Amino acid sequence: MSVISCIPSLNWLAWVFAAFDDEERAPIYYTTALVERVAQTEPETLQLPSPDIIRKPLEKASTLLGNTSRAYEEVIEESVESSRKQKSQSETDALENMRQKELKEWDAKLKQRQKDAEKL
Repeated sequence: MSVISCIPSLNWLAWVFAAFDDEERAPIYYTTALVERVAQTEPETLQLPSPDIIRKPLEKASTLLGNTSRAYEEVIEESVESSRKQKSQSETDALENMRQKELKEWDAKLKQRQKDAEKL
């Protein structure tokens, strides 16, 4: 596959051979091979539409979906913020537990040293 990928006109075949090896990810490999092949053979025939043709439908869709998309953004921001708070809280709790454990170990060592000093 690595040898084939070095040949410019056949490098898309490396993705096809990768798809043969990995059946689970085969659709991804086939899609990549197709995109590489189309990009190599037809780069100049692709005509992008003018911005005016795209802008009008996008403006209309944005007015229709404006409030809905803002609501989704707020929900997503809230969930991200709550997950950050939970992660921060769990990290703080873990750190506090570790400190408490270290303090208990330190106290046990001090008590042991005091007992050893009293025996002498």
